Amino acid sequence: MTREQKYTTTTGILGHILAILSILTLFAACSEDESIVEPADPGLRMAVISDLHYYDPSLGMEGQEWQMGLFADPKLLTENADILSSLFTSVKTSDAEVVLVPGDLTKDGEKHNHEAMAAFLRSLESSGKKVFVVPGNHDVNNPVAKSFHGDPAVSIPGVTPSEFAQIYDEFGYGEATDRDPASLSYVAALQPDLWLIAIDGCVYTTGEETPPTYGSISEATASWVVSKLQEAKSQNIRVIAMMHHALVEHFTGQSTFPVTAEYVVSDWQQRASSFVQAGMKILFSGHFHANDVVSYAEGSNTLYDISTGSPLSAPCPWRLATLYKDGRLTLDTRTITNVSVPGGNFPRYATEYLTTGMTNLVAYMLVNDFGVPDELAGQIAPVVAAAYVANYAGDEEMDTASEQAVTMLNSLGDPTAALLAQLITSMRTDLPPADNALSITL
Repeated sequence: MTREQKYTTTTGILGHILAILSILTLFAACSEDESIVEPADPGLRMAVISDLHYYDPSLGMEGQEWQMGLFADPKLLTENADILSSLFTSVKTSDAEVVLVPGDLTKDGEKHNHEAMAAFLRSLESSGKKVFVVPGNHDVNNPVAKSFHGDPAVSIPGVTPSEFAQIYDEFGYGEATDRDPASLSYVAALQPDLWLIAIDGCVYTTGEETPPTYGSISEATASWVVSKLQEAKSQNIRVIAMMHHALVEHFTGQSTFPVTAEYVVSDWQQRASSFVQAGMKILFSGHFHANDVVSYAEGSNTLYDISTGSPLSAPCPWRLATLYKDGRLTLDTRTITNVSVPGGNFPRYATEYLTTGMTNLVAYMLVNDFGVPDELAGQIAPVVAAAYVANYAGDEEMDTASEQAVTMLNSLGDPTAALLAQLITSMRTDLPPADNALSITL
């Protein structure tokens, strides 16, 4: 026998021995544990982008009414097209599989802007994402939909609820496995064993001159949501929800302060209680433009309301959330930084814009709405504005200036001053858990 034949024979014998050992090892492992080891669960990656407030610059940005709007609601509307372009680029290049948009897709519900937003969302889907939307308080039957090519501003068409669903047919409504007859709420399957319940808590039919900021879940819609949660539970299907308004308070007393009450749905205790008892564990919300996470417990059941800020308000955030089959949820916050602005530093520009705008707005409201003397309003407005900026960023803390302002206000013995002290304290006191980087087990 040649050397080559000996080598081949030996190699063949060793190969048979190794194969037998492999089979025996696998048999032994299976005899101890009948389950087959599966690959590590990659989880479902979701991008959350809220309160986009898109306004097409071609509709005009001129005139006193445009400037008054910026004063009353200091969002980065002038820069919004560039900001959203940067946001969509980041989301497209992320590993998110699903994109959730919890309302306020447009500045004031302009049909032109809705159609443009649908085109932007279509570009996200062409990059491999699946997009789901729900309306916000600005989006439907908005009586102040206008263009601003000078004074006076000109009213332009908005959208009805049915037109909203038609425009966003590709982004939830067309894929819905069930629609709520009483609202723009729907259910869609994200995975075979995972549902999204998109809840419409907006109010459209008040006949007011300005769109309502507050939200309310009707009895009919609440019953529909509970029935969907119960149906999912009976079929061992996991559920996540999204809604524009918060379902629970994000800081103590939020639903009682006059300037913040409209950012939580009315009867929130009743709605949160019934939803969490029916099995809701996660709800993504927006509206207040704050990055914040709070928990609500009912017996052994816990619901997490995850609010995401607006890209048009510092720190200009969006979220990446990953839901694993073992019940873990991780949350990672990203911020928009690549936008050309005077000075070249967009994060600083956005923070200064928000700080200045909120200071001016708060001072105006203190004097005109609450009767606070000019001198005191000038002292307190920067502190209240700073509390808003900190709350928007998330993981907020009390600082020395706020502590001093609270002490001074409480010493005045005035009900309005005491209310301001409570507001500053509440907005500076972050309720658990963490807001920007989080890992929880549901």
